[in-house]
Amino acid sequence: YDLFGAIFAVITSSAATVIFYGAFKHPEITQPQTKFLSLYKKTSALSVAAMLCLALESLPINGVSLGLAAAFAFTNHFCLRYGLVESCVSSIICGAVCGVQNIPVLIVASFTAYCVLDASPTLAAAVSCIAGTVCGVMLTGSTYMSDPFISLLLGCAVYATLKKLIAEKSDKSTDRLSLT
Repeated sequence: YDLFGAIFAVITSSAATVIFYGAFKHPEITQPQTKFLSLYKKTSALSVAAMLCLALESLPINGVSLGLAAAFAFTNHFCLRYGLVESCVSSIICGAVCGVQNIPVLIVASFTAYCVLDASPTLAAAVSCIAGTVCGVMLTGSTYMSDPFISLLLGCAVYATLKKLIAEKSDKSTDRLSLT
């Protein structure tokens, strides 16, 4: 039994390394030249998102699901970065990790974010939070207005803050590049 566990651990850690490798910046993956590398990068990013949602799902704070907040933030990130189809796939996978009742909420949020994305990514996150909450209330009743609503608001705040910080960092790096 211990030999089987050791072999299983070696195989799964090797597979996880291969899967997660594409989510981080590497020269051959950041500018994918083929469809395979592009799909590999998206799959790797989705794997990391699902893993983080699963890890955060076991850490509720006063009933507020950090996993659902992360799933909402990743859904908006995938919508901005990759498009609607990848955002819906992220909604399905991260929503399944956080509970299947959240899948329709995240899908509605991703559709709404995609429709409003041209105006502003921050506005898209806020409007998708409202649309997701309305969908949750329609599906489960007024109980969705307590903890899941706060999780969506937290995910919206995290996404908007990180989006702003990343935009400022990239603006500073391009300013430094233009000065030299």
